[in-house]
Amino acid sequence: MQRPASRVLRVLRENAKKGRPCLSVAVIAGLVRLTPSEVRAVVEELEIKGLARINGDHVCYTGALDRVEEVFLGPLISRVMERIRSRRDIVYRAEEVKGSVPFVDIVIARRDGIIFLVRLVRGEPPERLVAIARKLAKVSRRVAEGKEELPIGRLTPRIIVPVLVSEHGAPRIIEGVVFKPAEKLIELVLNPWPEINHPLTRVYRVH
Repeated sequence: MQRPASRVLRVLRENAKKGRPCLSVAVIAGLVRLTPSEVRAVVEELEIKGLARINGDHVCYTGALDRVEEVFLGPLISRVMERIRSRRDIVYRAEEVKGSVPFVDIVIARRDGIIFLVRLVRGEPPERLVAIARKLAKVSRRVAEGKEELPIGRLTPRIIVPVLVSEHGAPRIIEGVVFKPAEKLIELVLNPWPEINHPLTRVYRVH
């Protein structure tokens, strides 16, 4: 990594060890002597490597965390994930992936081969959500094309569905990507067909 990225990563790691995994962009900029916009650019590089995440004005270090959702959405997403995992009749696997799939936080695989690539978001301005949705869609297309591997064992994927998930907010479509509040994620997993068949939704079929 370039030197600015190394400095930002070192600051994040040191603070994570002290029990402060998240710092504001302004604080990081002051500590590493970069502008806020430079810090955001560096974090985008670290996000691809699965080492950091930016949520609104805060950057969180993910490399030292046991469960990614506890930093971004707290216990709510944990409860939702447990409910999803309990539906073994439908769900083959549901895991936090922490960087093994670029730009993806959670992979949920149905037994019929429908795969949800979930990105957790919180407090993002509209233009940032649009940018995140586009990146997530690009990753989903790469997965469907076989250019990115998924941690789903021997299951054969058929359809890749990118999904943005937040604690709250109205269900909607952002740049073709499904957006759901956390409590609605299980409904999507159990009955994905309304979204998959929606003419504006981006889904990627594996050939």
